[in-house]
Amino acid sequence: MSSTSTEEVAGWQSSGQQGQADAGGWQRMHKLTPLIKGWTYLLGVIAVVSHSVLGGSLDLSHSPAKVLPAFAVMAAVVLAIVVLACLSWWTTAYRLGEAVIQHRKGILFRQTRQAPLDRLQAVDVVQPLLGRIVGLSELRLEVAGGTGGDFRLAYLSDANAQRLRRVLLAQAAGLSLTDGQAGEQEAPEAPQHQVYELSTGTMVAAGLHSTGTLMAALWVVGAMVTSLVVGSATVLLALLPGLFTTATVVWASFNSHFGFTVATSPDGIRLRHGLLERRSQTVPPGRVQALEISQPLLWKGRGWWMIKMNVAGYANNVTTDQLSAVQTLLVPVATIEQVALVISLVLPDVGVPDPREVLRAGLLGRTGDGSTDGFVVAPTQARWLAPVTWSRRGVMVTDRCVLARSGRLRRYLRIVAHERMQAVGVRQGPLQRRLGLASVVVHSTRGPVRPRVDHLRVADAAALVSAQSARARDARAVAQQQQWMRQVAPVLADALAAGSTPSSPNLPTPPQ
Repeated sequence: MSSTSTEEVAGWQSSGQQGQADAGGWQRMHKLTPLIKGWTYLLGVIAVVSHSVLGGSLDLSHSPAKVLPAFAVMAAVVLAIVVLACLSWWTTAYRLGEAVIQHRKGILFRQTRQAPLDRLQAVDVVQPLLGRIVGLSELRLEVAGGTGGDFRLAYLSDANAQRLRRVLLAQAAGLSLTDGQAGEQEAPEAPQHQVYELSTGTMVAAGLHSTGTLMAALWVVGAMVTSLVVGSATVLLALLPGLFTTATVVWASFNSHFGFTVATSPDGIRLRHGLLERRSQTVPPGRVQALEISQPLLWKGRGWWMIKMNVAGYANNVTTDQLSAVQTLLVPVATIEQVALVISLVLPDVGVPDPREVLRAGLLGRTGDGSTDGFVVAPTQARWLAPVTWSRRGVMVTDRCVLARSGRLRRYLRIVAHERMQAVGVRQGPLQRRLGLASVVVHSTRGPVRPRVDHLRVADAAALVSAQSARARDARAVAQQQQWMRQVAPVLADALAAGSTPSSPNLPTPPQ
């Protein structure tokens, strides 16, 4: 092997677990990767051929000459899948440097991508069911900018995936690494403090209080009543498609939200959840671009809320990745006290002396013209355009962020820090012009959170927009540096040298 620089090799030479690195320091995935990726295709081929042979199109007892070619075709297709999976594994690799990560793949058409680590938005460790059985994980790196900003390293051994996650976060945060055994770069596991855990009972109760469950129950009752009236049970057959769809949605929610926990650590906010597929997300400090706290209608009596977030890296998958709803979920079900605690992790300084009171006003406030709760609200003429929700619409601007509230049947509170705003604008339709109203739209990165406040007075909307550009510019000038862990690097370095894990001075005090 030719000599390479430290930046090229990046300290990852665990050949026994992941295959040997080549002369350029590229590291391949685990040797079992073709099996994990290709087994679904193999099952599909076997199912198609089995259906063709056993389903009646071929007769085993009378047409043996036709059976053998079918199995020959199946064997050829299986062999082709195996060869392609092995070639894909052979040509897929990654290389970690001091400031960038590179990823290459492709059999006929080679693709090599690289991303600076200072644009790393989140690191996810995903363990599918089969991967958990054999001890493999997929590492997903969400990088801001462009499209397709995610790097997927599938599959690594669990130990190597966790170690690479630590090294990536440490390098992105500005922490100097040391060489461990066999020249491998190593970073200590940052300490964490769990602040939220979703119990199974609460998760099930929240699912039963969903609109989908209510509609399914009404559908069942309606079908049963109809069958009794017409005197025929065939009407009940119409329930099957709807019940199957409802069961699929309920199971997907249960599977993804099971065991949901939120913890804080020096390397960011850690989210862990999932039953069959276990997902561990790490969102570094300052990477959350916007927040949305919402409360469905049926949750009001229980005082439950849901928190979603915009993260720049996840924005690339919002319209195409079916897991985007899971990736952008910060808390699935929480009380207002738990909401306040989790929000304090993402945005420690809301810019007001009493953030809990402001949060409560944004979540529960219902005011009309002349409000004194700190929100600039829609005037009374807005009731012509929003007769139900006009009194809930309002906006508050603090020294650190913008809070926009709306919704009556489903309440919303959206929060965007000044330094995270992309743009702010005013929109006005013909009816709004006649009533002297306008809407303010705050542009964040793509995601589920879309902050806007409709039907403000034109003067209030214009004042907000004109002042917000200056606030955003000033906030970005004093924003925390990207390499957030430099302030705790000495503590972690001492712990690494001593072979122990330090306690973080920045962890919040747990609620009493």
